[in-house]
Amino acid sequence: MTVQYVYVKVAAYQGLQGKQLKIKRTDVLGPVKYFNESFTFSKIRDPSDMHVRITLIQQSFFAFMSNMEIDITAWPAICPN
Repeated sequence: MTVQYVYVKVAAYQGLQGKQLKIKRTDVLGPVKYFNESFTFSKIRDPSDMHVRITLIQQSFFAFMSNMEIDITAWPAICPN
């Protein structure tokens, strides 16, 4: 497997197919096999209906490695207070 230089783009949406509210992006992460980044979105009106899309993107013209969606409503089970 070839390790690529990638960056991570995180977008927050209202509703599953809803309006994009916020977007954040990392700097190029270098040759990585995994990443551990933290993103904070503030001033979200209804966090119960939020969805987050995380995209790993190669540093090249419109090429992407993988795309996965994470439903933020599952976060209480993953990250309890």
